[in-house]
Amino acid sequence: MFITFFLVWAVRHERRPNHARQFLATWRFHRMYWKNWRLRTGLAATFVVSLFAANVFAAPIDLNLVGNTQFDQWTQLNNINNPGISSYPGSAPWTGPIVSDDGDSSFIKVSGAAYPGTSPTSGVYSSGMSLTPNTIGGGFTVTDSTPLANLATVAFQIEISEVFGYDFYNDAMPTLSYNGGSQALVAGESLLLSQVPGAVFGGDPSFNNSYLFGWDLSSITNPITSFVVSFTGVQHSSIYSMQLDQSDVVQTAATPEPGTLAILLGALPAAAFYLRRRFASISSVA
Repeated sequence: MFITFFLVWAVRHERRPNHARQFLATWRFHRMYWKNWRLRTGLAATFVVSLFAANVFAAPIDLNLVGNTQFDQWTQLNNINNPGISSYPGSAPWTGPIVSDDGDSSFIKVSGAAYPGTSPTSGVYSSGMSLTPNTIGGGFTVTDSTPLANLATVAFQIEISEVFGYDFYNDAMPTLSYNGGSQALVAGESLLLSQVPGAVFGGDPSFNNSYLFGWDLSSITNPITSFVVSFTGVQHSSIYSMQLDQSDVVQTAATPEPGTLAILLGALPAAAFYLRRRFASISSVA
């Protein structure tokens, strides 16, 4: 019920007179030339940002983690709330991280081109001029240098837009490393919480995808003094919100608040459709 299909247009010209065909071909040529010129001059990138400003968003859900807990949240990832961090085209290093709403954890770009958008509803946009699906965009890290004592569970939520069938580059989901290492642990639990339609870009519909990832760190014997969640988006994707939850108790899956359970159950059909659609998209590209 979250998915809307967009029919662009189709032309039947078997019986059209020759002059009509020539006119249509000329119109198509000038339309494509104008589109490519806009891309070269960078106007298309600005257009993309304005499109995504009108998207519908899903806020991070409240997790009912047991034990001693701690959480950080990022809900204002625009340039208005984070002035001077970066601007178009976003290829230069950021001047500093975007701290969480409570100022305890940090989010920063570590590679590629990305910057906070200028609209109040913008997110951190991975800029670029490619219209090829799955083109690498910005690389990011979320760091907590003062994690919960006796850390056993980490849950990470992120809302990221999908363009041309991809949100994370190469479909590689976020990984976690700790104590300055490069362990790159894959999440033991992952779930697509929701998928809502976004703007139409390049003739294809985009989606805002909300994910939940969970790591069980109870088997790590040394104290965890810091950890980093790393991920890379594709070009033209945007990050709108994130949330980091921690607990000192092992829990294989976070238990949502009762009011959120209905939302999750309603999202399951969309998640199944999304996975089938993404698999089909990967197969067609291969």
